Amino acid sequence: MNVHHRVVRGSLEQAAELLTGLGTPDDAAWPADRWQPMVLDRGHAVGSRGGHGSVRYTVVAAEPGRSLTFEFDAVFPAVGGHRLEIEAVTEDSVLWRHTLWIAGPLSPLMRLVVLLHDACLEDLLDQVEAAMEGRPVVRERWALDRRAAVWIDELLERRPEPREQRRARRPVGWAVAGALTALAGLHAAWGAGVTWPAAEPSTLARAVTGHERMPGPVACAAVAAALSATAGLVVVRLGDDVGRGRLPFGIVDAAVRSAALVLAGRGAAGLLSSTIGRPRSTPPYRTLDLAAYSPLCLALAGALRYVTDAAPRTGRSALTRRMIDQSQPPDEARSSRPSS
Repeated sequence: MNVHHRVVRGSLEQAAELLTGLGTPDDAAWPADRWQPMVLDRGHAVGSRGGHGSVRYTVVAAEPGRSLTFEFDAVFPAVGGHRLEIEAVTEDSVLWRHTLWIAGPLSPLMRLVVLLHDACLEDLLDQVEAAMEGRPVVRERWALDRRAAVWIDELLERRPEPREQRRARRPVGWAVAGALTALAGLHAAWGAGVTWPAAEPSTLARAVTGHERMPGPVACAAVAAALSATAGLVVVRLGDDVGRGRLPFGIVDAAVRSAALVLAGRGAAGLLSSTIGRPRSTPPYRTLDLAAYSPLCLALAGALRYVTDAAPRTGRSALTRRMIDQSQPPDEARSSRPSS
């Protein structure tokens, strides 16, 4: 059970008007400047479906101008619901109260949802307080954990580009995945003690690390695992079923983009370290780094960037305008990138 409440100066009629407009194109209560708007396909009628961002629910009870009660849809990762209600405290003050209930223990995902919920509800109470008092709303800065939670939620709600665009980029993606897999196998072999293409370990170390000794098996295995994982994510990212499984599209896309940044950083750092100042690496490594290693990293980074470049970048304000102005049903609107 989670309850947010605040006594706000103003009349019950003012509060009832704000509550009645919730989830409509004229909504003045919802903090749409920070959150995806609440949209209900049939207004406040019992059975009306909708939600805000990744949170989907149905109206199960409504007392016009007094309360709204919702139950989470089956797609939501918990059983429960929430209620927003108002009641007069005095002639010129009204109590706003929101109650969230969830059955069973909180999973890590639901803890994230509740963290987002707490931030959203405080913003909503700020909004109705400012509206009833006839002044501009003043927002507090989010704490770092809530900003991180919103960022994660936006990642979870990202949607892939059209299938035709993904298919057009598959040849490049598969080539990159093949190259990363080959490099992963090579690092795994080095970790197992294979010295190919050199004749002895010291020669291999001077050529591929710039030092006299090769890294240990654990370090080689870690690099091999990272390269293999990136190759697999590229294949998933370009597949027809991306976003339909347990691994959200936004996480896959962000991981591939992060790999591109890492490879670009490695390529740029390698070129700089091998050409500026007094490099501490061995001469064979410096030559190979300038001729092959760094250019290869930059090429792979560019290819990964090309693979992810077609992802839609619908901004929050654009989606808000689209949902409010066109009054789209939520299930169609969330094909863009809503957040909680």
